[in-house]
Amino acid sequence: MEKLAKVLVDIGAPVLGGVIGGPAGAAATAVLKELAKELATDSEPEAIEKAIRERPDASQAVQGIEERMFNLWDKEAATIAALNKTEGEWSMFKDGWRSGLCWSLIVMWVWGLIFVPLVNGFGAKITATPIDSLLAFSTVVLTILGGGHTAKAIWGRK
Repeated sequence: MEKLAKVLVDIGAPVLGGVIGGPAGAAATAVLKELAKELATDSEPEAIEKAIRERPDASQAVQGIEERMFNLWDKEAATIAALNKTEGEWSMFKDGWRSGLCWSLIVMWVWGLIFVPLVNGFGAKITATPIDSLLAFSTVVLTILGGGHTAKAIWGRK
């Protein structure tokens, strides 16, 4: 692969040479397939290197592939930028459930421990949520909000 990378750099395709000779394995495989298709040869690095050395127009063909790869990488970068922009936006469906669970938990505890006893102290007959139910719901909510690591640590691998 390193010999092919050097040949690619020598004929004017330094980016393709860097991909082939560098650590990007999946990209290198895609580049090798494109080179083999363009040069009508096997996708083995030795066969591609031989075709580049034997064909007089190999330099233009390889530079054309490099240009197509740039366009492909530009499209991929635009897609990733759009995904990152969407990911950073707040939405009720995606992000609101956490705050909804937290606020419902706070309201239930305030209702059960402060509001109901206070109002019942003035003669009302409001039934409070049992403390064991509040504790059970709190356990479930906090386990979910904690990413499940608490549940995994307690009931997980033994």
